[in-house]
Amino acid sequence: MILTIYSNGSSALRKTEAQSDLQGTVQTIIYRLSRDLQRGSPAGLSVAASEDAVSVPVPDAFGFDDNHDLNFGRYIVYYLQDGMLYRREVEIDAGNPAHTSALPIEDFQGLTLEDYRRDGVLVGRGIVEFKVSAGGGETVSVTLTAEQRRYGKPTPDTFSLTTGLQLHN
Repeated sequence: MILTIYSNGSSALRKTEAQSDLQGTVQTIIYRLSRDLQRGSPAGLSVAASEDAVSVPVPDAFGFDDNHDLNFGRYIVYYLQDGMLYRREVEIDAGNPAHTSALPIEDFQGLTLEDYRRDGVLVGRGIVEFKVSAGGGETVSVTLTAEQRRYGKPTPDTFSLTTGLQLHN
């Protein structure tokens, strides 16, 4: 009987730890993603048809020209690939029209958003869903779901978070 009580308590503790780890991972990724997207321009927002990649132009720090207009220094791209979420920065040259106008990444070098799904920096593992949808105007909805397997359990623990973001530039 004591062994059963110990076993049940131990199992509950492991499940709580796994859920806490997943929640922390998802919240950290959402925080970083929201910080990047909120700095972006809604005019340059690109969402993949599969809704698992997003790109937005962001201004340089103190990036104003002589007319006090924003200069966009790079695109930030997030994409899901093989259960991992990646972040990539694509620099915008000063002579490119995308530097002074918030253009979608497809208008930057004639490539599609799908062409930028490489050379990214790993942001998170165990991501089973990354869904981005543009709600029109300046609003973007993001759903992120992560999973983690525990030893001895046939089904993984999952945690999902959906948030709405507003692009500001």
